[in-house]
This record gives sequence, structure tokens and C-alpha cells, in this order.
Amino acid sequence: MFSLRVSPTTRPHLPPSLAPVLRRYRHLKAHRSIQVQLLADVPGLGQTGTVQTVAPGYMRNILYPYKKARYLVQGPKILDRAYSPQDTSLDELNTMAQQLINLPEIAFERPARPRPFSPTTSESLLYRPISLSDVAKHLSDAYGYTRLQPPDAVFSIVGKPATVAGLRSTGTHAIHVTLRSGQVIPLTVLIRRKGRSQDAEQDQGLALATEDQASSRTLVAPS
Repeated sequence: MFSLRVSPTTRPHLPPSLAPVLRRYRHLKAHRSIQVQLLADVPGLGQTGTVQTVAPGYMRNILYPYKKARYLVQGPKILDRAYSPQDTSLDELNTMAQQLINLPEIAFERPARPRPFSPTTSESLLYRPISLSDVAKHLSDAYGYTRLQPPDAVFSIVGKPATVAGLRSTGTHAIHVTLRSGQVIPLTVLIRRKGRSQDAEQDQGLALATEDQASSRTLVAPS
């Protein structure tokens, strides 16, 4: 009588249905990336304070052991640089802070759809969220504030976790800009639904047409 011995290192046979899942897992693992914040200037990657996307192995074996970056767990932080009397950057940030305080609300218009199962709310969901980078770019393009980015400034949404980096609905949103000088500037972002006035006009026209039809049926009496 024969007996079959199975080596402890023998891999179990997987059902054919699990083969695509395993291949997908290996592909995702090989191409996985993470976000880190640089603690020092890294040539070819970025400057101190910026958030970069790197391979986990590069972070684990190079950046983290040599204290070049930190894992991004709770959002980016303001990182201090050495200050010298010749460095006028903090003075420029203080001047910019005074100007930011007096800014009007920042307005965007974006395509949006009504919230499902919420007919009573006036908010609509954006098809594409407005990121905090979009807000910083708007301030740079419209007002020339090109330094509103790490390591000089970090944006955050009031009342939201630091990992939330986008505005997803119409209405008024409060955000904070934390400058390297230590000042926190409150800003207001107003998002309107693009084409909402046209939608309102169409709805009003449809309502008037319905009323006209109802009136005509009321005026015509049976013979």
C-alpha cells in the first residue's frame, strides 16, 4: 500500500477561480504607492514640507531610516526652517497674512447633481470635488499668492479630518490656511451649481405651462 507524504513547504492548490484574484493582488502590491511628507530637501523628489508619492520600499529603506521623510498619517504639518536676519520670507508671509484676512469669499461654479433621497436640502453633490490644491491655485492665479503651499502654508477644511482634502458639495465651506509664521487665516469658499439659473428658468417655464394647461381644461365646459 502506497502513502503520499506532503512536504511542509508544499503550497496548497488554489481553485482556478482564485487565480485572477491572486494575480490582481500581486499586481497591486508591486505597484502600490504611499504619500509621505519630506523632512529635508531630496534632489529629484521635492523640497522640505512637500507631500510626495513614493514606493513603500523607497520610504522604508531610504527616506525613513535617514530621516528624510515621515509617514503621512494625519495630514501634512508645518515644518520650521532655520531663520536668519537675511531671510525675509517670514516678513513676506506676515504681509500676505494681513491681505488674506481681508479677502472676499472665494467663489467656484461646478456641475453638480441633487443629493439622492434628500429633496429638502439645497446642497448638490459635485461631479468632481474641489481640492484644496484647486483653492490654492485660484488664490495664486487671481491674487498672485504663489507661496500658499508647503512648506510655507497648509490648507485644511474646518470640522473635517486632515485626511479630507476636497470639497464635495455646493454651499459655503470654511477652510483654514496655516502659515509657517504660525498664523491661521480663515477663508470662506462658496460653491455654486453651474447652470443652476438655467435649471430654475426651465423649471419655472414648465410650471407656467402646466398652469396654462390646467386653466384651459377648467375654462372649457362640457356641452
